[in-house]
Amino acid sequence: MLLFGWASWLNFTVAQQNPGDYLAYAELSIPVYRDFINGWFKTNIREMVTIISVCQGLIALGMAFKGIWVKLACIGSIVFFLCISPLGVGAAFPFPLITAFAAYMIIRKDNMDYIWKFKKVNENIGLNRI
Repeated sequence: MLLFGWASWLNFTVAQQNPGDYLAYAELSIPVYRDFINGWFKTNIREMVTIISVCQGLIALGMAFKGIWVKLACIGSIVFFLCISPLGVGAAFPFPLITAFAAYMIIRKDNMDYIWKFKKVNENIGLNRI
């Protein structure tokens, strides 16, 4: 939640004040992403990064709620992390893949309550084996 909130603010701010900073990611990316960044993206940085920052903010908000909102936020974060993975070290690779997997595990295993509420653990787990 904090990561996406901070990233939302930072990306929005940089996109408005220094949009050209995002062109540095081209050198660190796989060829298809490099061509995209140096092509269409180069002339639409402010608009694209603003949209990305709004989506990051929505993911952060979704993580603050529970139920379907957490699930949607996790799905959004998985899509986001998979999309930035080809940026390579510019996206701190392999961090995006690890966090995408973590979000998947939340969807799969969590009870979708608020993230600051923990599931009750069965106290009898493993006691029968002793």
